[in-house]
Amino acid sequence: MKKALLLTVVFTLWATMVLGQAGIISIFADVTGNNCNLVDTNNPNHFYLVHTITPGAMAILFQASLPACYPGIWLSDLQPFAVTVGDSQAGVAVAYGSCLAAPIHVLTVVAFGGGTPACCVYPITPHPDSASGTIEVTDCSFEDHAGVPSYNGIINSNATCVCGDHPVEETTWGRVKSLYGD
Repeated sequence: MKKALLLTVVFTLWATMVLGQAGIISIFADVTGNNCNLVDTNNPNHFYLVHTITPGAMAILFQASLPACYPGIWLSDLQPFAVTVGDSQAGVAVAYGSCLAAPIHVLTVVAFGGGTPACCVYPITPHPDSASGTIEVTDCSFEDHAGVPSYNGIINSNATCVCGDHPVEETTWGRVKSLYGD
C-alpha cells in the first residue's frame, strides 16, 4: 500500500511539473483569472483569456470562437501584447515579448450580446493551423508544448451554473495517511 501511495505522489509531482511548464488557458470575467462567472449583458461583454499555472511562458497558439449558444456578435479583440497574429474567432498566435509568469492576460474578446441561455459553454480550442492539432505554448526555454489543457468558460446569464474549481477542504497529513491505511 505504501508503494502505491509513493507512486501516486511521484506521478502527481511529475504531472504538475509537466503541465506547470505549459500552464492552462482559461476564460474569465477579469484579467487576473479570479472570476469565472461570465455574464452576458445588453452591452459589450468582455471575456478575458488568461494563461494560468505556468512559471513562465513566451507565446501561445489557440482559438476562442464565440459559441453557437451565444446569440450576440463578435466586435473585436483587445490585445495587450504588440505581437498578435490573427484573432480569437479564426485562430490567434500571441507572443508575450518576454518570459512571463502566470497569470498572463493574453487577450480580451469583446462581443455584443444579450439573451444567452443559461450554462452556455465557451470553449477554447486549437488554432486551425496548429501543427500538433492542439493548443500550443512556448516556454521560457523556447521549448514548444503541445496538448496544453484549457478550461471552457461558462456564460452564466442567470447564475444557475457553477463555474470554477470547487474549494479544497483543509485537512491534516494524518487524515490523508488514514485514507490509505498502513
